[in-house]
Amino acid sequence: MNIIKKQIKNLLLISTLVVGIIIGTQIMAFASFKLTNVPEYEKPDFPKNEMGLTYGSAAFVDFDDMPDLIRALGTNGKEGYIYAVDWNGDEPNTIEEVVIYMDNIRNLNEKGIFVRVIPLYAVDGVTVIGEYEISVDINNFRTEPLEKYN
Repeated sequence: MNIIKKQIKNLLLISTLVVGIIIGTQIMAFASFKLTNVPEYEKPDFPKNEMGLTYGSAAFVDFDDMPDLIRALGTNGKEGYIYAVDWNGDEPNTIEEVVIYMDNIRNLNEKGIFVRVIPLYAVDGVTVIGEYEISVDINNFRTEPLEKYN
């Protein structure tokens, strides 16, 4: 009887060890697959229009690799393109420009949302086909000093 119990214990121990090895091997194979098969970021090769401007979607594109004309949907429902420089906007460089910038932010719509409108172009980058709204919900911005949260 003692011998049978020992054999059952040994069988259970060996079975557990084999199952553990199989599971561990599968986990390692999965982990190495995930780590080695992640594609590297490739700079997009955007098409160019007749003026030599690149155009396309800005989705999944690094900021520095954006096309000159970014595909967008206008307020009129038309698909077109906005200039990346218009979308990014000008950053204020002087005190006077900061004051103008802040005054513009204070010009909120009735819902407390800052809206900036820029032209929507055809792929040629010249023909205006509508407008594109860039909006920022000012109500969701934290304006208190960061020390309050530390």
